[in-house]
Amino acid sequence: MRLPFAFAIALAVGSASAAPVVADRAVARFNDPEASDAKGALRFVMMRELVLEAWLVAYERAPAGTPAIDDKTLRIALDRHVIEAVLGSRTLPLVYEARVDKAATDARNAEVLAVGGEERFRELLTRATGSAAGGAAEIEAVLRRRARTELYLESAVGLTFEPNEGELHAAHGKIPAVAGKSFEEVAAALRAYLRTLRFREGAQAYHQAVRSKLRLEIVPET
Repeated sequence: MRLPFAFAIALAVGSASAAPVVADRAVARFNDPEASDAKGALRFVMMRELVLEAWLVAYERAPAGTPAIDDKTLRIALDRHVIEAVLGSRTLPLVYEARVDKAATDARNAEVLAVGGEERFRELLTRATGSAAGGAAEIEAVLRRRARTELYLESAVGLTFEPNEGELHAAHGKIPAVAGKSFEEVAAALRAYLRTLRFREGAQAYHQAVRSKLRLEIVPET
């Protein structure tokens, strides 16, 4: 599905260093194939949140270069939003619910590495929301949903992953955000980063399995 040109332009407003506030509206809708009630079955994707998620993807794709939003970036962001909205809303066992705050912190640390470091993380928030401080609550919601998604995959699907020392050292030598920092200083963030990558693969596999049931539609602008 190609995203409408007007939609792509609306998302690209964050290209300026001091982006204007994005007017919010529903830009897509989809059905949760495993929702327990009719109200929860229909979900909407809101413009402001997808703007932020698109810039996250753009910075991840160019952690040491110049990020840009294109059709592929938009598709990745939209697909990621849909599957994390579905899995992140699942009920967790109490023992996993107690881990959500820590998992959300890990998700933030992983995202900081993925986008190229703290400075670039703040920069993308400014591009997406108008200010780094103003985007704090919005990025917290995204990362908390991601944390719940990972915990659901672990608790309900049995997906587990703990990177070994070799994998951590290999990542230390490749990720621009940790250049010049000691391994010991960034080991915990590297572990969170590699776990996020592995759990994202699990989420994508689930997405592929249920894609036809989601009935994703772009909401036309009125």
